[in-house]
Amino acid sequence: MAMDEQRVRTILNEILHCIGGEGQLTSQMDSSSLPKAYFIFPDNWQNYESSQYAPVLKAVEGKYQKVIVLPEHDAKSEECFSRMGACTVAVYSDLHAPDEGSITVFPLPCRNLVVKTALCLSGDFVGCWIRQCIEKGLHVYMKKEEEMFTGQEPAAYRRKILSYYKDVRSYGICFVEDGNSYGNNLKDVKAQQAKPAKGRFITTRDLRDLPKNAEYKIHPGDVLTALAKEHVKKFGIRIVEE
Repeated sequence: MAMDEQRVRTILNEILHCIGGEGQLTSQMDSSSLPKAYFIFPDNWQNYESSQYAPVLKAVEGKYQKVIVLPEHDAKSEECFSRMGACTVAVYSDLHAPDEGSITVFPLPCRNLVVKTALCLSGDFVGCWIRQCIEKGLHVYMKKEEEMFTGQEPAAYRRKILSYYKDVRSYGICFVEDGNSYGNNLKDVKAQQAKPAKGRFITTRDLRDLPKNAEYKIHPGDVLTALAKEHVKKFGIRIVEE
């Protein structure tokens, strides 16, 4: 029986719809096979222009599944991120631990984040998340502040802030300036992740029972936290590498 033109068009549309659906499904499956990149935004992230973090999101396309992590649910913001490309939007309360093989990116500069990380404070979601990343040997990237000082701060204050940045770097966390920097740092990230994490973090808890001017032995790869360094200096403890 001959079919009329309208019927033929209907069948063709159905076929094209199915093909399109399969294409989307395949794309999702391909994306789901990639490791995750968690982009964690701070409480005040709405105060920043999207141009400040959009290049960073683009830098991981095709390499990672993008997971946008916001402090709380916001339908308008979730829709905005969805328009920037395929991604999943979650909130702090949705997540408990980073996946194996994942990376974590803090796409906006935040000095408070640097200070808390240097002091190994893990009383909130972000601090706990960073601690887990470090303990699992996962890569963490932080956005570098463009202008760190006004020039009017006391020298002691500047030295202290710079020491916090130095401590954070010693934990294996990388500071980057823009999307290109992220792209360059991500080139060899998988090879780096294949190397087992070495060493441990020495905290004041490890040192508090030592007498003044005592000797404390550490192994290659061990890292003293900022507070532990202050404790060592205050009590004259000698750090000896075995």
